[in-house]
Amino acid sequence: GHQWTTIARCGNFGSVTASSSDWGCVGGIVGKCDSDKICVNRCANHGTITGNGDFKGIGGIAGSLGKDADGLNELDNVDVYYCANTGKIISDRSDDAHMGGIVGYLEEGDEGDDDTNSVVRLCYNCGEVGPAKDATWGGMIGHCDYYTSLRYCINYGNTYESQGGESMIGTVITSGIVHDTGLYHLAGTGDDDGRNWSSTSFSENQMSSLSTFKGFSETDWVVAQQLNMQGSGESSKSRVILKDCPFQNIVYK
Repeated sequence: GHQWTTIARCGNFGSVTASSSDWGCVGGIVGKCDSDKICVNRCANHGTITGNGDFKGIGGIAGSLGKDADGLNELDNVDVYYCANTGKIISDRSDDAHMGGIVGYLEEGDEGDDDTNSVVRLCYNCGEVGPAKDATWGGMIGHCDYYTSLRYCINYGNTYESQGGESMIGTVITSGIVHDTGLYHLAGTGDDDGRNWSSTSFSENQMSSLSTFKGFSETDWVVAQQLNMQGSGESSKSRVILKDCPFQNIVYK
């Protein structure tokens, strides 16, 4: 088969605003990639991402990732890891806008093996996501297709729970399956259980201890002062962040 398309070690600090009347996609690093082998890793977004109009996907890292197959997919589709977002994710409206701190719309992977699902893993979001009329949104992913995975992720950002925001995934397609492992969210940032996934809440005084996050390895995570927080609606604080994400903690002046 063909090789993976890889986007790695990228950072965005500027606002991105797009308008669409037909199923558009906008993201801080990638707008849309419909390759059936797309890997995005070690990327960070700090800019406000805004989609005005009819959007399929609006995301801090990517708007939409993966190939949409006819029927169920049998492809190694998407792998997103070591990515971080602190930017606000905004939509003015839309019947079909899916907004995520990391990925707006995640296409399906392979039904046969957890490891070849479309997977977002080892990522965190600090940015505010939502709210938006007639849209769906989550701290990590806006919408998941049939077979997807979300593993070892942290949501620190406000997703406006009282208006329908989810801490992790906004919506899952009907009959879709999500493999969830090691998901954590700051208490009050969103609902803790959507369809086929659940997340464990932690308090602010627990977020600076790696032991709070069961199964999280010192190989991947570190406790540090998070500096670049202008899109999160809060001040910089010590928290668990990634060990290898070069643009996650740089302040652009």
